[in-house]
Amino acid sequence: MGGPGNHGTIAGMAVSKVIPMPIMHRSLASARGAGGPFDVAVDGAIQAGAVTEDEGRRYLESLEAFDRRGVFCYAALAFSIVAINDDPPLPSV
Repeated sequence: MGGPGNHGTIAGMAVSKVIPMPIMHRSLASARGAGGPFDVAVDGAIQAGAVTEDEGRRYLESLEAFDRRGVFCYAALAFSIVAINDDPPLPSV
């Protein structure tokens, strides 16, 4: 990954490079601001019946407690993909 070469295709274009980008947030506010899915995930889990409202509330409170103690950490992995259209360019008008 990340090196030159063909990594397959996407949207009909040849993928020439895949760049992994680890993302880390050391505060709950930063993670939420960047789209961290905590509240949405808890709401979805409650709606699906996977957890109770009380369990969901306690989970979110635990994240807030970790944040107050300075030990909160949220990590995600994103990928940038470079893809090239192999078709000849359209003529200019």
